[in-house]
Amino acid sequence: MKIALIENQSIGVNIHRLLTPYSHLQSSHEVIMTSGVIDTDYDIIVFNRQPNQCLTDLEILKKKGVKIVVDLDDWIELPKYHWLHSNNKIKKIAPILDSLNLADVITVSTYTLQKELKKLGYDSEVLPNFIQHNVKNEPKEHAIGWVGGAGHVNNLFTMSTPLEAEYKAKRILGGYTKGELQSEWYRKFMSANGKYDLQVRKPMGQNYMELYKDITIGLLPSYNDTFTLCKSDLRALEYASMGIVGVTNGGCYEKTKALKVNDKTFEKTVKRLINFGDYYSDMQALQVEWFIERNDIKKITQKRLQIIDSLK
Repeated sequence: MKIALIENQSIGVNIHRLLTPYSHLQSSHEVIMTSGVIDTDYDIIVFNRQPNQCLTDLEILKKKGVKIVVDLDDWIELPKYHWLHSNNKIKKIAPILDSLNLADVITVSTYTLQKELKKLGYDSEVLPNFIQHNVKNEPKEHAIGWVGGAGHVNNLFTMSTPLEAEYKAKRILGGYTKGELQSEWYRKFMSANGKYDLQVRKPMGQNYMELYKDITIGLLPSYNDTFTLCKSDLRALEYASMGIVGVTNGGCYEKTKALKVNDKTFEKTVKRLINFGDYYSDMQALQVEWFIERNDIKKITQKRLQIIDSLK
C-alpha cells in the first residue's frame, strides 16, 4: 500500500507523529512525505489536524476510494490564555471538525484527548509519539533550560516564582517566539528580569533537538485544565531522550518520571540536583529508563500497522 503523509507547519508534529514512526512501516508499505496530494496514486493519506491543501481535493479522492487518517495531538478548543484564542472559533475549530468528519480513522496522542473527542461523537485510536534523533548531549556544567513556543508560553506562569532564586547553573532558553514583545517576555522570565545571564537559542527547523543541548535540568510547566491535560508528555520524553532531568508541577506530565515540584519545593529540588551528583545521576537514570520503555519502536509500529492494515 502507498501512504502519503501530508506535511504540517508544526515541526514536532511532522517528526514525532508522522515522518519518524510511519517511516518504520517502509518494509511493508511505501511511505512518502508530501506537501499535498491531487491524484489517486496513494491508497491512504495521513495528516495532522489540518492538511496544507484544500479539503475539497481530499473529499474527491475519498470518493475515489482513497482512505483518510487524521491525527490530532491537541484539544480543538483553545483556552482563554492561549495567544490564538481570539480567532480560534472562526479560524481553528470548524476546519478541524471538517477534517475529523472526513476521516476514516482518527488517531490521537493521549487517552484524555480520546475521551474528550468521544464526548463530541468521534471514535479514535491512541498512538504514541516516537522520538529518534542523533543529537548528543554532553554538558560540562549544569544548566536549567526550557524549550517551547508561542503556544506554550503561558504554561511558564505556573512556575514563575522559583526562577527568581539563584542557582549554580547556566540558564538556556530555546524555541519559537511570536514577535519581539513575546521574545522579550521569554528572556525576562528565564533571566528573572535580567538578574541572571541567559543563553538564547533561536528556532532551528528540522534540527530543533539541537536546542536541548547542554541543558541538564529541563522545566516542564503545565496548567491543569482540559486543553493542557489533553496534550501528550512529548517534552518530557524529549528531555529524557537527551539525558535531561525533567522537573514538573504536574498537569500533562503528572504520570511521567519527571520530578514533581511546587513553588515551595522547586528551589530545594533543583539545588539538590545541582549540588549532589549521585542524586542527579539516579534521577537521570530513572527518566532515561522510562524513555526507553515508552519509546519501543516495535510496539509503536505494530499499532500503526494494525490501523493501516484495517483500511485495506
